[in-house]
Amino acid sequence: MRILKYAPESSVQGAEDGASRSATIGHATPEGIRWQMPSDRRLVVGCMTGTSIDALDVALVEIHGRGLSMRATLIAAKSRPLGGLAPRLRALADQHPRAAGDIARLSLDFSALHAEAITDLLSLPATTDAYSQESNTADSRERPDLVAVHGQTVFHAPPASWQLLNPWPIVQAVGSPVVFDLRGADLVAAGQGAPITPIFDFLMLRDPRQTVAVVNLGGFCNVTILPPSDAIESVRGFDVCVCNQLLDRIAREYLACPFDEGGRHALGAVPTPAAADQLAAMLDHDPAVGAPRSL
Repeated sequence: MRILKYAPESSVQGAEDGASRSATIGHATPEGIRWQMPSDRRLVVGCMTGTSIDALDVALVEIHGRGLSMRATLIAAKSRPLGGLAPRLRALADQHPRAAGDIARLSLDFSALHAEAITDLLSLPATTDAYSQESNTADSRERPDLVAVHGQTVFHAPPASWQLLNPWPIVQAVGSPVVFDLRGADLVAAGQGAPITPIFDFLMLRDPRQTVAVVNLGGFCNVTILPPSDAIESVRGFDVCVCNQLLDRIAREYLACPFDEGGRHALGAVPTPAAADQLAAMLDHDPAVGAPRSL
């Protein structure tokens, strides 16, 4: 049995109000491997479950460059339903009392699902011709340079936040360094820890000719505004309102299904203008809507 060792050595840098800061994030590495990020091309696996608590998304990307000049190419991606883990995670996120042992077992089971999903993903053929020939070997597909895992948000009220995860089943299964607790560094530096996507949006989606708005319809709706500028300080990111978290709950309680697939029920319904006007008025007068966040 391989012995695993914790090594909190990874650092990230963020910016708020034009000031840069650095802090550490969780970083788990197999013992015996002295990890150093390759100089140019890296294979990285990313894992995400949102506040909708419906599925685990896993992606393998090839990254070139560093800092704000880096670019990523999607190599393969897969989504796996959470199955029986979903109600257990949802109960914890809904703040239902749980014994410490139950939470520990849930964290272990949840992380084991990540390990299985990653190993399955690495066995898939590449989905793009852009995948470098040298990275399409069996060895490199079996061992990415890095695995980044978000974990499941079960509580978020800055400065306190909890993304449930046990990284060690992933380290053992994949044999690569695992970075986790991605919001904690920003939270401890007086940030909000959210939304987490604007830096990615800036790197991948900005257009020097026009302003771009990126809308994420996840458990919550959030927006990134990308001006036609190379200055990351000009980027704005903010939450709008609850989204699929509420819609999926309505589907579970009133439609007896996990979600309204294809919007079939919604398309067959009749809108209520008074309710729509009331929601629009609430958003117009909510000071949190459009307020810059820290990531």
